[in-house]
Amino acid sequence: MKKFYWLSLIFFLACNSGEKQLVKLEGKTMGTTYHISYLSSDKKDMSSNSTNFQTEIDSLLVEFNNSVSTYIPSSTISKVNKPDTMIEVDEYFVEVFRKAQDVSEKTDGAFDITVMPLVNGWGFGYTDTIRMDSAVVDSLQQLVGYRNIGLIERNEKYFVRKKDKRIQVDFSAIAKGYGVDLVGMLLEERGIENYMAEIGGEVRAKGKNEKGEVWRIGVEKPIDDPSAANHELKDILKLENKSLATSGNYRNFYYRNGKKVSHEIDPMTGYPALNNLLSVTVIADDCMTADAFATAFMVMGLEKTLNYLQKDSTLNVYLIYADEKGEMKVMMTSTIKGVVVP
Repeated sequence: MKKFYWLSLIFFLACNSGEKQLVKLEGKTMGTTYHISYLSSDKKDMSSNSTNFQTEIDSLLVEFNNSVSTYIPSSTISKVNKPDTMIEVDEYFVEVFRKAQDVSEKTDGAFDITVMPLVNGWGFGYTDTIRMDSAVVDSLQQLVGYRNIGLIERNEKYFVRKKDKRIQVDFSAIAKGYGVDLVGMLLEERGIENYMAEIGGEVRAKGKNEKGEVWRIGVEKPIDDPSAANHELKDILKLENKSLATSGNYRNFYYRNGKKVSHEIDPMTGYPALNNLLSVTVIADDCMTADAFATAFMVMGLEKTLNYLQKDSTLNVYLIYADEKGEMKVMMTSTIKGVVVP
């Protein structure tokens, strides 16, 4: 979910009383970085040494990470992934789980958080890569299926119930999106009306930038580059009171026996998704939704994605794919055409 470039100049403005200035915050979370820009009329924000909302944001993201990170042994999701059939979970987990299950239903299982055993097996999770052959894939796939896990409420507490204690879940394709939403909601609660929040390439934007213009986000060309050194832009999109997420197969991958192995695992086959989609950018009302659907569409491929979008007009989608000649092409929904900067 990948890198984006903020095309508005980010700096601190010396301002008179009541004049809004652009404040920039940045840090690390979820194994990646975050960048936040917002307009403030608070004089305390004029100093580059001001902590602004940094402490609150960092505390919020640590708390959230302690719920959804598989790399933290004591996290809620790590407890869920232990061999048990009934586990109490927190509110963060509940919100992400509900959205994940909703997207799974809508995409006929193309998005499935129970794909964790396969993610680990193929080397994109928190365990070592194992030797994946057809027998191993078939074995691990027996543990995959979003209908084999559910959420129940008892005495105002929530529990995850698994049909098989070996089932494990993975929030990596949806958690950063919700993290962005949480940061945005915090800023809004503090009275910030104009901001852009980004975590690992997933973005939520409200209001306008320091120039009084709609925030603009650059979409990268999906050029194979695990080092993330190449950042050539394909297009620029205007993001007005919306959220955006991108999924692609050009950053997180490796080669095995001369074949590209991408982190996008197809829950239906147990193998890395193979289709002509190179990247998918989704614009939605919230970033968690955009994040999940971007992954689902990468798994579904171009044709199935286009068929889905005929019945769901709530999503704006920008697709980059390879045609029969291997040339890079772009296809987008009619609703997104209006936000592409000429």
